[in-house]
Amino acid sequence: MRKNSHSSTMFVLVLVIAMLACGSPTFTTTVVTSAPLQTSSNPQPTGNIDLQPAKYASCRDSIDNLWFVGLVLNNGNSDAENIEVALSLVDSSGNVAAVGSDSISYISANNKFPFRALITNAPKNWKDVKIQIQGSPAGGQTLFPAYLNFKTDSVTGKVGILGTYELNGTVLNTGQKTATLVHVVAAAYDADGNVTDVGDTYSTLTDIAPSADSPFSLDFTCVKKEPASYELYVESLTK
Repeated sequence: MRKNSHSSTMFVLVLVIAMLACGSPTFTTTVVTSAPLQTSSNPQPTGNIDLQPAKYASCRDSIDNLWFVGLVLNNGNSDAENIEVALSLVDSSGNVAAVGSDSISYISANNKFPFRALITNAPKNWKDVKIQIQGSPAGGQTLFPAYLNFKTDSVTGKVGILGTYELNGTVLNTGQKTATLVHVVAAAYDADGNVTDVGDTYSTLTDIAPSADSPFSLDFTCVKKEPASYELYVESLTK
């Protein structure tokens, strides 16, 4: 059945509007990048994805909200997209006591991306944590495919006015398309390599043209001092 072009345009506009609503330290900085999406006239997913949680932990913010933070690993031989993370706290009777969720646009094969899930109505204690992750092999079928051609520069850190550690820097568009809604995510680690916090933000400029850049400022949720190390991840949509 042929779709009405006006209805399709209004759907995309509503979806984009909804998305819009939604001294230097000495620690180590690692910028994680993924290969650009490859598309064809008839793209087909190939290979397998294997999505697993790793190095996750919990922390409470200044108003006692409970967050679970960690990494999602894609151990498969295919890039993954449309990743959903569902987290359940299970009590001593085996019942689900509280839940939280997060979503990730894209993780290339043998790569990783941080997640952070706010647990609503979290109890003070629980027995087990159940993390479920699902996604699909990347094949160019996503309505808004992820754009990954970025690098970060001039990143510095300090304790911010909210009392948690913040990162300030610049994100550069190294690709050939104009990036929009540029999402910057950071994972903080302790000296043993365990994830201690995850923070995210959007670049100050909504759109970043090819070879252009934008500043960003990111606050962690729970970390109140300089972490042993951190990693930065960047993804966006394109115009």
